[in-house]
Amino acid sequence: MCRMALLPKDYKGDKIVKLLDHLEKAMGGDGNGFGYYKEDGSAEVIKGLKVSNKTINTIEPFSEMVMYHSRKASVGEMDDDNTQPFVTIPAGKDKESFLLCHNGTWTSHTDYKKILLMLGKLTVAQYQCWSDTHFMAWLISTQGEDRLDLPSSGVWLQMFADGHAIAHVRSGDFQAFKLGKKWIYASEFPKEGYPKVWDFKSDSKIWMHPDKGFKVLEGAKPEYKENWNYSGTSNYYYKNEAWDPQTGVWKNDKDDVKKDASKFYYYDKTGKKCECTSYLEDYYGRDYKY
Repeated sequence: MCRMALLPKDYKGDKIVKLLDHLEKAMGGDGNGFGYYKEDGSAEVIKGLKVSNKTINTIEPFSEMVMYHSRKASVGEMDDDNTQPFVTIPAGKDKESFLLCHNGTWTSHTDYKKILLMLGKLTVAQYQCWSDTHFMAWLISTQGEDRLDLPSSGVWLQMFADGHAIAHVRSGDFQAFKLGKKWIYASEFPKEGYPKVWDFKSDSKIWMHPDKGFKVLEGAKPEYKENWNYSGTSNYYYKNEAWDPQTGVWKNDKDDVKKDASKFYYYDKTGKKCECTSYLEDYYGRDYKY
């Protein structure tokens, strides 16, 4: 799960905080993080369970972009240590680092963890507590950058000191929008203020820059489309009085929720707001109307 963004270094204020709040509520809320580079070329990361989205207004990055991540914990402990992004120095490169974050779940990472645990390369605590992204950052630092080729799912972001970033879109959501003269990249955008977006395709690799835009390195070209399919990989929206995205817990009994149709709605392909009429249950056991 999770939500991510790459922001131009000078984009701050209420509009940007509102975008980050949207990402956190959509599929994050278990710890936020910001990453960027300082003038001396070193990486700086501010992250943790209590980091506010308003932090974007207080940082002074030298790099052209800022990496943002809001975690939805699915693997590993929910703690500051697993909050993203991670500063990663690939094996064999003494100082050439990049920032790493990830949206999705790398389901087969436990297979690699088990092997390394048996070989004595991982401790039991690392095996049990590290998230899949934390484990990937460690793999890259000990075995090399090509370890990023292992996962077959999720969106993996690298951001470099020279101002560009790479998106490895195996599956999941990642999009681009030109706001003013510069480009913003994010897992999704709220419909209000972002009417059309560039939607990156699965199995693609994208080079990105805030001034120069993006180019496809591998895979299909992004689609320029109406911004209607958002809030995760479905088009459902929910109001917080029914379900709290910060905790993932229902605030009401399911029967009480079903009595109040106003708590659920969605947008169709034309962008029209529609009431929900029927129910389905997702794999977390949460009910949705459709």
